[in-house]
Amino acid sequence: GNPPTAACFESMTLLDAAEPQTVVIDPRSFGVEPEVDEATGIPKQLQAFVILGDPKITVVPNFFSEAECVHLQELVEASWMPSLVGDNNKCTPQDYDRGSLENILAPTRTSWSCMMRYAQDSVVERLEHRLLSIGCLPMENLERMNAVRYAPGEYFDKHHDGKFRPLTIFVYLNDLDEEDY
Repeated sequence: GNPPTAACFESMTLLDAAEPQTVVIDPRSFGVEPEVDEATGIPKQLQAFVILGDPKITVVPNFFSEAECVHLQELVEASWMPSLVGDNNKCTPQDYDRGSLENILAPTRTSWSCMMRYAQDSVVERLEHRLLSIGCLPMENLERMNAVRYAPGEYFDKHHDGKFRPLTIFVYLNDLDEEDY
């Protein structure tokens, strides 16, 4: 059968800015500490803040709990490899639209990555379902979670992911000290 369609986050409050502006926001400045289920550590309700209208950028403080972030960091710690990029120079337009690209090392990306397996463990599976629900996407749109690590001076130049990726969700697993900005 077909993979189930995830229900959209029903308990999430979406706050649209009347006139979104381009601003740099530290999510910690929202001061939103969600009520957490004591048994699971999972937030009972989340708030989303639209901070830019075009392209639409939404911040969801505490989307993953601190324990979930630590778990993911520990899960990938021994598996880092140089980040790759899709090579669109050797594919047809149809391959590009589907995201069927050969991955290669490139000077435009200097970070390190670790691609997780689908439902690698119960925490990853729970987070995958949370990601689908906030994106209001069916299971077949889910890509494997990709942890990316940037050391000072590393980067990923401006790029375009292609039509095959209708939505990208970034989840930051740690905060930086002020001197690291």
